[in-house]
Amino acid sequence: MLSFIVFADVRHHSYVLYDDIIIVNSPHFTSDLSLQNIISTAFNPPPRHIPYQMPLPLIAYMSLWHLFGENLGIHHVFSVFLHTITAILLFIFFARTTRRVGESAVVAALFTVHPLNVEPVCWYSGLNGIMAGFFFVLSLLTYSYYTRLPSVKRYVLILLFFGLSLLCKPTIIILPLLLLFLDLWPLERTALSLHAAGPNIQPPADSPLPHCRQKLKWLIIEKIPMIVLAGALSLVPTIMAARPSAHNGFDLTIVQPGAFLYYLERLWKTIYPVELTIYNPHPGDISPTAIAGAGLIFAGIIMTGLVIHRRHNDRKLLLSVLVGWLWYFTCLAPAVGIFTCSGRSIGDRHTYMALIGLFLMGTWIFSAITRYLKTPSSIRFLLVLLIIGAFAIISSRQVNQWKDSTTLFTHETRLHPKNPKAHTNLGDAFMEKNDIRKAIHYFKKAQELAPDKAITNTKMGTALYHLGEFDAAIGYYRKALAIEPDYTVAHNNLGNLFLERGETTKAIEQYKKAIATRPLSYKLHNNLATAFIQNGRVQEAIFHLNKAIAINPDYKVAKKNLENLMSRIQKGELSPSER
Repeated sequence: MLSFIVFADVRHHSYVLYDDIIIVNSPHFTSDLSLQNIISTAFNPPPRHIPYQMPLPLIAYMSLWHLFGENLGIHHVFSVFLHTITAILLFIFFARTTRRVGESAVVAALFTVHPLNVEPVCWYSGLNGIMAGFFFVLSLLTYSYYTRLPSVKRYVLILLFFGLSLLCKPTIIILPLLLLFLDLWPLERTALSLHAAGPNIQPPADSPLPHCRQKLKWLIIEKIPMIVLAGALSLVPTIMAARPSAHNGFDLTIVQPGAFLYYLERLWKTIYPVELTIYNPHPGDISPTAIAGAGLIFAGIIMTGLVIHRRHNDRKLLLSVLVGWLWYFTCLAPAVGIFTCSGRSIGDRHTYMALIGLFLMGTWIFSAITRYLKTPSSIRFLLVLLIIGAFAIISSRQVNQWKDSTTLFTHETRLHPKNPKAHTNLGDAFMEKNDIRKAIHYFKKAQELAPDKAITNTKMGTALYHLGEFDAAIGYYRKALAIEPDYTVAHNNLGNLFLERGETTKAIEQYKKAIATRPLSYKLHNNLATAFIQNGRVQEAIFHLNKAIAINPDYKVAKKNLENLMSRIQKGELSPSER
């Protein structure tokens, strides 16, 4: 219920111009839910902006469009529903494995309402993370049943849910390692777990420990089928689909210089989740005060656990702190490894699973402190309610920022007025609404902030082109190409401008240069064919229309243009021999 209160407004939300437009405008996602279309969309190479395969989310998008059409509010409600079910499963998992129902409920509540989880839930393109989280937690819960009474059937279920999570997001590859940590605590499947509970403590009657008293190597061997599955469904397809241009490089190395700053930055945002944006600053740009504060929190948590352990011999608390940190570092490691190499910042969506480790650790420390201070249960309940309530209020306000593109990017420009990308995207939002004057205002601001970027000059040129100011537009396009001679968008847009002015020879020249940088773009081949038709070069037009159709057999525009061209030839309006 709490989840639907916090995320109630998503039923009125639309998409945002930040990857969402790829899905909304894709004929594959919005067409028939046929078996052929499902196979084509889900298992062909992913779109250019996606660095990995994610077949299940793509099928989910197709199903939502088939069932609810353009009512995107219902699509968003589906994400909220899945997020809520994941939180419930998380509660069941911790309540079952720790036998601490109250603390488990707090962990699940924090996961439900924390502001850092607003982005993955409200962002239409974030469905893959939500689905991966659902199957991830389902894998954990199934594993807890398996450890109590091991069987082949239960192990196969673990592999099934793990495999489904990998088909949503390859970063779930860390699950086998995380399960090893959970074997230590709270599953208590190792001799070390038994020792940590105290030298005279015996395992519970229903503990799986007697079945697994072997050395650590046997617990590792137990995970080998999962590791093989992860390699087959995640690692290999990701490497094959990786494009260096997508992230300025792709590296699976986790330990990189400055990587720890990412962990501290996300820790700080977990404690102090204000001014959240889709463009998080790079850790190198974060104020030293925030980094120092996160470092003190990091050290304080460890010291608190050690002090309580020393004074009260609470070794299980020590294990909960250890496993909480390991959970956090392990789940965030794939994103840290990728983004440290690329120099980009980690988004809120990348911490969706990692936050559980922090919630687990924080809840158990809070419980231990209040217990040893003999704090009345009513005061403890009130404190928890205040914390969860504060996060819920912040989250509900953050939800409103994701209503549509103009709302989101206006918020971005307010928080980061010197970020050219925020101004560019806000300009795009106004372009979509055909408010060209406002778009030019923000494009000009972006161009002033980043005059040496090809994209900012191209955006200005496009806006001026729509206003009919062709000469000024050409100037900005030329400037963009002087900065980046192979910038496909500038070549294509300049070709469109020349074509509209009737300068077909110049248009053909620009389209050819665009195709040289992106030879598999069916739209570029269609544009070049259109220019050839106007230039009277029929054979070349036919060749490029056929090329466009060969690249994308479902591209109706090229099919229609080829049909019209052949009709004109049959009527004698054009000669097929014209070159």
